[in-house]
Amino acid sequence: MNTISVSMIVRDEEENLERCLKSIRPYVDEIIVVDTGSRDKSVEIAERYGARVYHHPWENDFALHRNQSLSYATGDWILKLDADEELFPTDGPELRRTVASGEADYYYCEFHDTKSDGTEHGVFYQVRLFRNHRGMKFERRIHEKLTLKGKEGYARIRFRHYGYFLSPEKMEEKHNVRVKILLEMLKREPQDVYSLNQLASAYSMHRDYAEAIRHGEIALEMRRRRNLKESFFLTTYYTVGQGYLALGKLEEAKKTFLEALDFYPYHLDACYLLTLIYFEQKDLKKFEHFSKRFLEIHEAVEKNPHLLYHYYCHNLDKKKEVLFRLAGTYFSSNDEKSAAEILQLTFEKVGRPAELAESIAFFCAHEKKEDLSIEWLAKAWESGREGGTLPQTLKEDPRLFLHLGLFYEEKKRIDEAIACLKEAKDDSLSFEEKLQKEITLFSILWKKGEVEASISHLSSLVTLSGAKTLILIDKLEDIGIILYDITEALSVKGNRYLALLTLKLAVEIYPQGFDRKRFVPLLEMATRHSGTDVAKVP
Repeated sequence: MNTISVSMIVRDEEENLERCLKSIRPYVDEIIVVDTGSRDKSVEIAERYGARVYHHPWENDFALHRNQSLSYATGDWILKLDADEELFPTDGPELRRTVASGEADYYYCEFHDTKSDGTEHGVFYQVRLFRNHRGMKFERRIHEKLTLKGKEGYARIRFRHYGYFLSPEKMEEKHNVRVKILLEMLKREPQDVYSLNQLASAYSMHRDYAEAIRHGEIALEMRRRRNLKESFFLTTYYTVGQGYLALGKLEEAKKTFLEALDFYPYHLDACYLLTLIYFEQKDLKKFEHFSKRFLEIHEAVEKNPHLLYHYYCHNLDKKKEVLFRLAGTYFSSNDEKSAAEILQLTFEKVGRPAELAESIAFFCAHEKKEDLSIEWLAKAWESGREGGTLPQTLKEDPRLFLHLGLFYEEKKRIDEAIACLKEAKDDSLSFEEKLQKEITLFSILWKKGEVEASISHLSSLVTLSGAKTLILIDKLEDIGIILYDITEALSVKGNRYLALLTLKLAVEIYPQGFDRKRFVPLLEMATRHSGTDVAKVP
């Protein structure tokens, strides 16, 4: 059996350490912790989880302490972890399967930068699982790098990383340590482009964008002059371009991101930010071009995550946003066919159908495409119904069930229409909406042949309209007479659209009872506005 040793260095990590060790303990054979001077309960927590703890004073050299931790490990495989990381709950067995397969000598693992509220900020890949006793060691005092030997592999092992979302005090302390060490390294070796890249990133995270751009541009100029190909330049391009964006320098940002795509055609972040720039500049042709390119890169990355191995991806979750913005541009240019196709593509490709359909419905409403909005809200309701959940929009605004009911009635989907109309509770509806609900339910149930059920809605219509009529039904024509009376009452109250609906029903049920003179105003309105067949009744 292949054994696994966890290798860690720790200092004052009591806030994070237990979460990390709890996630990994069941799936490894030993935990090695080099403590570099903790003054809190870190050592106590580590020992509680069975870790072997070794004490070494901090020497401002991460690689030195990483290698000390490696030297104590006895397992066949090393898993390098930090205290602010946590194994996904479902991925422990995959860790065991990976080392058992032995298909590679080192593996990239997937890391999800996670905020304190549980939402994700970005995705990156690092080699964290590698064979022991093969001479693989760490180099560089900060942002240490493993010297790789043997065959490369990709493992579907995921970790959450919380290290960039600490308290302001800890983030400031972390920043100061990073910058101090990197400046010392650059003083000794001014041509160290990797340190320049890391210093630019440190300033960017600290929102010191001018300094981030300054150091990043120095690194990029060295890359151009020496034709360097190292993958960390992908991060440098993002840092510099994002800095220009933050300072409102769109042309400089655009130039940087275009060069980044020339350097690496699968640079998803650069492509995404170009869509934002061209959208801001109202260059819709180029916006459309880079939106489609973003979608192509995104699809390639989904099929082959190896394309993201070498840089931190900030915008992997922006597919829906790009599609929505693209659909919005089509709406604005009156290309509704292309917009509808994009929205359908979004629904098919992004996942989580109930939530997504609801988002599309909201987006269409914002674009003032009410009919399309209701169509997508119907998809959200159907998807949520299958999964046993109700779309949040319908929870917050139950009156929308009325519009769904009318949508389904128009589509001749009677069962769904009835279900939605019954969910449209009266206390959420206006007077006119209550009338429309009762008219529609009466019409549906009558046409289904459910006469008794329809009569209760007819009674509600009499009450709501204030019609002077009696609910005495001995024969079919009695229902028609009641509907004519309701029509007259609604017309007098000024509810003429609804009056036309009840008049149409009355004529269908009892055409002999139609009195043209009685409904002249309604017929004139129908002729002008609705074109309804009622206007043609002799």
